[in-house]
Amino acid sequence: IIAIIGILIVLGLRLPDVIRESRGLPPRKDGRPLAWFEDSKNTKPTVDPLGLADRTDLVIPEHDPAPSLEMADAMFAQKQFDKAEQLYLQLTKADPRNPKLYNRLGVLFLELENFTDAREAFKAALTIDDARASRYYNYAMACYRLGQFREAQDAMIQALKRDPKNPKYQEFAEQIRKTR
Repeated sequence: IIAIIGILIVLGLRLPDVIRESRGLPPRKDGRPLAWFEDSKNTKPTVDPLGLADRTDLVIPEHDPAPSLEMADAMFAQKQFDKAEQLYLQLTKADPRNPKLYNRLGVLFLELENFTDAREAFKAALTIDDARASRYYNYAMACYRLGQFREAQDAMIQALKRDPKNPKYQEFAEQIRKTR
Protein backbone atom coordinates (compact mmCIF):
# COMPACT_ATOMS: atom_id res chain seq x y z
CA ILE A 1 0.00 0.00 0.00
CA ILE A 2 2.84 2.39 0.82
CA ALA A 3 4.43 1.61 -2.56
CA ILE A 4 1.18 2.34 -4.38
CA ILE A 5 0.80 5.61 -2.50
CA GLY A 6 4.40 6.49 -3.40
CA ILE A 7 3.73 5.75 -7.08
CA LEU A 8 0.58 7.87 -7.00
CA ILE A 9 2.52 10.75 -5.44
CA VAL A 10 5.25 10.51 -8.10
CA LEU A 11 2.62 10.30 -10.85
CA GLY A 12 0.77 13.23 -9.34
CA LEU A 13 3.92 15.30 -9.29
CA ARG A 14 4.97 14.19 -12.78
CA LEU A 15 1.48 14.37 -14.35
CA PRO A 16 1.57 18.10 -15.16
CA ASP A 17 4.74 17.60 -17.20
CA VAL A 18 3.24 14.57 -18.99
CA ILE A 19 0.13 16.58 -19.90
CA ARG A 20 2.27 19.50 -21.09
CA GLU A 21 4.40 17.17 -23.23
CA SER A 22 1.29 15.51 -24.74
CA ARG A 23 0.08 18.94 -25.82
CA GLY A 24 3.43 19.74 -27.41
CA LEU A 25 4.40 22.18 -24.67
CA PRO A 26 7.83 22.20 -23.05
CA PRO A 27 8.21 20.81 -19.52
CA ARG A 28 8.31 23.27 -16.66
CA LYS A 29 11.46 25.33 -16.85
CA ASP A 30 12.92 24.56 -13.46
CA GLY A 31 11.83 20.92 -13.28
CA ARG A 32 10.56 21.28 -9.73
CA PRO A 33 7.09 19.73 -9.51
CA LEU A 34 5.75 22.14 -6.94
CA ALA A 35 7.69 25.19 -8.10
CA TRP A 36 4.51 26.95 -9.16
CA PHE A 37 3.14 26.59 -5.64
CA GLU A 38 6.32 27.64 -3.88
CA ASP A 39 6.86 30.60 -6.19
CA SER A 40 3.26 31.70 -5.89
CA LYS A 41 3.73 32.29 -2.17
CA ASN A 42 6.63 34.67 -2.71
CA THR A 43 5.95 36.41 -6.02
CA LYS A 44 3.20 37.80 -8.15
CA PRO A 45 1.66 35.47 -10.73
CA THR A 46 3.53 35.48 -14.03
CA VAL A 47 2.00 36.85 -17.18
CA ASP A 48 2.99 33.68 -19.05
CA PRO A 49 2.37 30.78 -16.62
CA LEU A 50 2.71 28.10 -19.31
CA GLY A 51 5.97 29.45 -20.70
CA LEU A 52 4.51 30.06 -24.16
CA ALA A 53 6.12 33.45 -24.70
CA ASP A 54 9.40 31.85 -25.74
CA ARG A 55 7.74 29.51 -28.25
CA THR A 56 8.11 30.67 -31.83
CA ASP A 57 6.41 27.65 -33.38
CA LEU A 58 2.96 28.32 -31.92
CA VAL A 59 0.33 30.18 -33.89
CA ILE A 60 -2.33 31.66 -31.68
CA PRO A 61 -5.53 31.96 -33.71
CA GLU A 62 -7.10 35.39 -33.74
CA HIS A 63 -10.68 36.28 -34.43
CA ASP A 64 -11.22 37.33 -38.01
CA PRO A 65 -11.22 41.11 -38.12
CA ALA A 66 -14.05 42.93 -39.80
CA PRO A 67 -13.47 43.13 -43.53
CA SER A 68 -11.95 46.34 -44.80
CA LEU A 69 -11.33 47.78 -48.23
CA GLU A 70 -7.60 47.69 -47.54
CA MET A 71 -7.80 44.00 -46.69
CA ALA A 72 -9.79 43.23 -49.85
CA ASP A 73 -7.36 45.27 -51.97
CA ALA A 74 -4.44 43.40 -50.41
CA MET A 75 -6.03 40.04 -51.29
CA PHE A 76 -6.58 41.30 -54.84
CA ALA A 77 -2.96 42.49 -55.12
CA GLN A 78 -1.78 39.07 -53.93
CA LYS A 79 -4.00 37.48 -56.58
CA GLN A 80 -6.11 35.75 -53.93
CA PHE A 81 -9.19 36.52 -55.97
CA ASP A 82 -11.64 34.25 -54.14
CA LYS A 83 -10.84 35.90 -50.81
CA ALA A 84 -10.88 39.36 -52.34
CA GLU A 85 -14.27 38.74 -53.96
CA GLN A 86 -15.70 37.47 -50.70
CA LEU A 87 -14.44 40.56 -48.85
CA TYR A 88 -15.73 42.97 -51.50
CA LEU A 89 -19.14 41.29 -51.38
CA GLN A 90 -19.23 41.53 -47.59
CA LEU A 91 -18.31 45.20 -47.84
CA THR A 92 -21.08 45.88 -50.38
CA LYS A 93 -23.59 44.29 -48.02
CA ALA A 94 -22.38 46.54 -45.20
CA ASP A 95 -22.26 49.66 -47.39
CA PRO A 96 -24.53 49.14 -50.43
CA ARG A 97 -24.35 52.81 -51.52
CA ASN A 98 -20.56 52.91 -51.94
CA PRO A 99 -19.75 52.97 -55.67
CA LYS A 100 -16.05 52.36 -55.06
CA LEU A 101 -16.83 48.88 -53.74
CA TYR A 102 -18.78 47.91 -56.85
CA ASN A 103 -16.05 49.37 -59.04
CA ARG A 104 -13.39 47.28 -57.29
CA LEU A 105 -15.60 44.23 -57.59
CA GLY A 106 -15.95 44.93 -61.30
CA VAL A 107 -12.19 45.22 -61.72
CA LEU A 108 -11.81 41.88 -59.96
CA PHE A 109 -14.33 40.29 -62.33
CA LEU A 110 -12.49 41.76 -65.32
CA GLU A 111 -9.30 40.17 -64.03
CA LEU A 112 -11.13 36.84 -63.79
CA GLU A 113 -12.55 37.38 -67.29
CA ASN A 114 -16.07 37.23 -65.88
CA PHE A 115 -17.28 40.06 -68.08
CA THR A 116 -20.99 39.68 -67.37
CA ASP A 117 -20.53 40.15 -63.62
CA ALA A 118 -17.98 42.89 -64.27
CA ARG A 119 -20.52 44.78 -66.38
CA GLU A 120 -23.17 44.41 -63.67
CA ALA A 121 -20.80 45.60 -60.95
CA PHE A 122 -19.76 48.64 -63.00
CA LYS A 123 -23.40 49.35 -63.82
CA ALA A 124 -24.20 49.31 -60.09
CA ALA A 125 -21.36 51.76 -59.45
CA LEU A 126 -22.70 54.06 -62.19
CA THR A 127 -26.22 53.86 -60.79
CA ILE A 128 -24.93 55.15 -57.46
CA ASP A 129 -22.51 57.76 -58.83
CA ASP A 130 -22.11 58.59 -62.49
CA ALA A 131 -19.74 61.55 -62.07
CA ARG A 132 -16.44 59.72 -62.64
CA ALA A 133 -15.14 59.09 -66.13
CA SER A 134 -13.27 56.01 -64.95
CA ARG A 135 -16.53 54.26 -64.09
CA TYR A 136 -17.81 54.71 -67.64
CA TYR A 137 -14.46 53.53 -69.00
CA ASN A 138 -14.61 50.38 -66.89
CA TYR A 139 -18.21 49.75 -67.89
CA ALA A 140 -17.22 50.20 -71.54
CA MET A 141 -14.40 47.69 -71.16
CA ALA A 142 -16.77 45.04 -69.81
CA CYS A 143 -19.32 45.72 -72.54
CA TYR A 144 -16.62 45.60 -75.22
CA ARG A 145 -15.39 42.22 -73.99
CA LEU A 146 -18.98 40.96 -74.15
CA GLY A 147 -19.29 42.14 -77.75
CA GLN A 148 -21.76 44.89 -76.81
CA PHE A 149 -20.00 47.50 -78.91
CA ARG A 150 -22.83 50.03 -79.11
CA GLU A 151 -23.20 50.09 -75.32
CA ALA A 152 -19.39 50.30 -74.95
CA GLN A 153 -19.30 53.23 -77.38
CA ASP A 154 -22.08 55.06 -75.50
CA ALA A 155 -20.21 54.59 -72.24
CA MET A 156 -17.00 55.94 -73.77
CA ILE A 157 -18.86 59.03 -75.01
CA GLN A 158 -19.86 59.64 -71.40
CA ALA A 159 -16.30 59.02 -70.17
CA LEU A 160 -14.88 61.48 -72.70
CA LYS A 161 -17.48 64.10 -71.72
CA ARG A 162 -16.13 63.92 -68.19
CA ASP A 163 -12.43 63.66 -69.11
CA PRO A 164 -11.98 64.68 -72.76
CA LYS A 165 -8.17 64.88 -72.74
CA ASN A 166 -7.46 61.45 -71.31
CA PRO A 167 -5.41 59.62 -73.98
CA LYS A 168 -6.35 56.19 -72.65
CA TYR A 169 -10.04 56.98 -73.06
CA GLN A 170 -9.48 58.44 -76.52
CA GLU A 171 -7.57 55.35 -77.68
CA PHE A 172 -10.19 52.96 -76.34
CA ALA A 173 -13.02 54.95 -77.91
CA GLU A 174 -11.18 54.77 -81.23
CA GLN A 175 -10.66 51.02 -80.81
CA ILE A 176 -14.40 50.55 -80.23
CA ARG A 177 -15.21 52.70 -83.24
CA LYS A 178 -12.95 50.61 -85.47
CA THR A 179 -14.43 47.36 -84.17
CA ARG A 180 -17.98 48.32 -85.01
